[in-house]
Amino acid sequence: MESVASPRRMRAVLLAGAIALGTAASARAESPSRTVAEEGPIRVGAPAPTFAGWDLGQRMVSLRDLLDSPRRPSSAPVVISYFATWCEPCKKGLPAVAKVQRETGARTLLVAVGQRADEFRGWLQEQRIELPAIADPFMKISERWGVDKALPRTFVLDAKGTVRAIFVLEGDDFEDALREAIRAARVDAPASSTATEGAAPKPAKG
Repeated sequence: MESVASPRRMRAVLLAGAIALGTAASARAESPSRTVAEEGPIRVGAPAPTFAGWDLGQRMVSLRDLLDSPRRPSSAPVVISYFATWCEPCKKGLPAVAKVQRETGARTLLVAVGQRADEFRGWLQEQRIELPAIADPFMKISERWGVDKALPRTFVLDAKGTVRAIFVLEGDDFEDALREAIRAARVDAPASSTATEGAAPKPAKG
């Protein structure tokens, strides 16, 4: 007999609640984009929490990888966008994220909230989204970043891992707003901020 706490039952419960929330989020997405600094565990101006997850090629990807990639210009910001296949606004927001990534060169990663890779791989292909993505089936990463089923949610980090913008509403102007947030993150990145596990600074390379 399947236990109440089994992964399959957990995903079913998440999906049922998420569909209802996705409908409400779709209506909200017609409003202008909005960022927030004072809601949730992550604040604008604070270091972003570290994370690690498996991508579609079964490779482990971490925030440290995004910040330290040799293929990424040292001044390039990082964009983390949370999504799910049941999220209707994500069908509009993710193409904007992909377009801005191509234009700006920001290192971008998608995080699938409450879903395994086999549950969103085909969906990304259908939506023609060619961005790296990791699975977060038990919402461990999402919870740490203050993300629930009210999706999408997009974060912009500067090159040092400091949160510079949090989009809690992606409206018709989201593409322009995201582009501007990335530009500002590149210009305003402080020298002292680092991505951290908690309050500890990122260790120096050696």
